[in-house]
Amino acid sequence: MPTAAKISTALAALLIAGCASLSATSPPPRLIAAADCAPRVLERIYFGLSDADGPIAAGAWQAFVERAVTARFPSGFTVIDANGQWRDRDGNVGREASRIVEIVHDDIAAPARLVEEIVAAYKREFRQEAVLVVRQPVTACF
Repeated sequence: MPTAAKISTALAALLIAGCASLSATSPPPRLIAAADCAPRVLERIYFGLSDADGPIAAGAWQAFVERAVTARFPSGFTVIDANGQWRDRDGNVGREASRIVEIVHDDIAAPARLVEEIVAAYKREFRQEAVLVVRQPVTACF
């Protein structure tokens, strides 16, 4: 067998042996994290962009974000354009443009209360039946 073929065969055997040593019970590889990583909470708030009169105007949405979200979370958040679908209390399926606001904060009661205030303000101002909030623990690194 030529030398290159022997080397290739040896490398293949090493790779197969290495893969075989990983089992389903092996812990996942440890991620290297920056020193400023900490447990936090990720809040995702899903806002539908239609009300009884039709689509909510871009200017009205932006004014709401400035007044209700930026005022409560001046350190930052992310707004994502999306399209949503949901079933209302009458059983009708609705589809509409939507926005997702993501906020990462320390796991304390004050930010959760602020999110509840944002949701209440949106429901009141834009006559919304529901606003979805997803809250989950995360590790965040800044």
